[in-house]
Amino acid sequence: MATATCGGTTINYDGGYCDYICSCQRNSECRWTLHCGSYTTSGTGQESGHHRLPQVTIAGDLATCARSLSKMWGRPIIVPKILVGKRVQKRTVKGTQEEIARALGFKLSAKRKA
Repeated sequence: MATATCGGTTINYDGGYCDYICSCQRNSECRWTLHCGSYTTSGTGQESGHHRLPQVTIAGDLATCARSLSKMWGRPIIVPKILVGKRVQKRTVKGTQEEIARALGFKLSAKRKA
């Protein structure tokens, strides 16, 4: 069993089976998503505005985490073929959306039109 904290919320999950992402943006709530097979749940952390830089924590399949991050940010994310099927134990990255995407090996596309 794995445990993660997103904002003020603690999430317990099966680290070998589930994919977890937490995204905390400056001056807003932290948002988390958990994928376990065909089951997906999400929510918000209770803290807000305590991050000097936006940060993302991921654990699990990189492509699945990228899809969740794309929904959170409202921007398409391209996962290079070399990263498809790869898993990470837990990784936290801070910076702008572009810096975070680059650090994770993703390519960030332009913002979607409303």
